[in-house]
Amino acid sequence: VHFARLYDDNELVGEALVTDSKRHWRFSAADQRTSFGAWLRLGIEHIAGGLDHLAFVGGLLLVAGGLRRSVIAVTGFTLGHSISLAAAVIGYVRANVSIIEAFIGFTIVLVAVEYFARSSSAARQYAAILAVVAMLAGLFAFANLGIDAYGLLAYAGIGLFAACYLHYAGNQRTAFSGSGLFTVAAVFGLIHGFGFADFLMETGIEGQSLFVPLLGFNLGVEAGQLLAVVIALGIAYALRDRLPATVPQAIAAMLTGIGLFWFLDRTIA
Repeated sequence: VHFARLYDDNELVGEALVTDSKRHWRFSAADQRTSFGAWLRLGIEHIAGGLDHLAFVGGLLLVAGGLRRSVIAVTGFTLGHSISLAAAVIGYVRANVSIIEAFIGFTIVLVAVEYFARSSSAARQYAAILAVVAMLAGLFAFANLGIDAYGLLAYAGIGLFAACYLHYAGNQRTAFSGSGLFTVAAVFGLIHGFGFADFLMETGIEGQSLFVPLLGFNLGVEAGQLLAVVIALGIAYALRDRLPATVPQAIAAMLTGIGLFWFLDRTIA
């Protein structure tokens, strides 16, 4: 990875990354400057249209429960995806986009199934089933879709993580502690951040100071995410005494089905 800067009469015109997969930078793109506000709006629009990310945040709030734990979970998620977003855009980490998109669906399944695992004696069965599903999906992709050994290892890894995660949640019989919730939310955020980074890089950020798109887009994502969280918590607070106990269960079941569909569909796509 090489970091390139273009100057015109000692004025910084633009910055770009040159990598093995991107060996050329068209200098004309350096003139297409975009304001901080435009990147901020782009981040808000992306999270507003990112149904998978919003579904995950909804599942995270569901398992978090109260306001304090929701703040802890969302903060951890924010930290995680901010780190991976920056690392991927700057070029420190390269991720297989198709696998990341599939794993985003799998994270939705995990938080939704955790809701059931915490109040069920079948937590070990849930853990085993999801681990097997992840590993079988990886084997199928390896045998038929041409993913490499690293991709297969990634599927095996997320399957093992799912087994440990749900097994722990079931053993506790209660929600994760504050620090535990923060940590697992940050791990999930690392996965989602690579998805954000792929979208940002597809917009073509050559010609920009990399700091401006990164900061603006990330803050836009946070603003859109915060708005979604406030709306969801506001609705939950307003209806807390009116909704039957089966409603959260129905939401968790729906998120499980949607996440599983996205995971399998994006694996074989």
